[in-house]
Amino acid sequence: TPLQHLASNGGWNFSRDTLYKLPAIFADVATVQLIYHAARRWSHPVVAGVVATVYAANPAIIANSARWGQVDSIPAYLMLLALVLLIEEHLALCGVVLTKPTALVLVPLIVVMLLRDRKVAGLALLAGTFFLTSLAVIWPFVPTGIDVPQFVAQRLGVTTGTWSYAT
Repeated sequence: TPLQHLASNGGWNFSRDTLYKLPAIFADVATVQLIYHAARRWSHPVVAGVVATVYAANPAIIANSARWGQVDSIPAYLMLLALVLLIEEHLALCGVVLTKPTALVLVPLIVVMLLRDRKVAGLALLAGTFFLTSLAVIWPFVPTGIDVPQFVAQRLGVTTGTWSYAT
């Protein structure tokens, strides 16, 4: 692959499997950094270091990305980033980050938090940026002759219909 060629010219020798696993590994590293940054902002630096280390040294995290090559760490990073942005009241950015369907599990929590604090305008801003970003991401993949909601419903149906245990 071109990336393997580029890496070998730099003196690195990566197998194809390693290259496939790198995005998830990088997302894990970014998640550790985000955990440390957020925890340091809200608590003592020692606590932040311990919390970030606990995540980084978690065998399930290491096995999922580095061993199996699963990319669950990418949406996990985005969901954690969305929660940090929510807490820091960067609601427009929070809406942009929440575009992965996996992140929909956070919607009830976000709605309750914003309504509890009577931030209806913030909820509207978050929802607006979510829908605009989702539309921008989805639009290039919508085939001619089908509308966006129909396409999304079809894709979700295919995805959840693939495995009997998917929800």
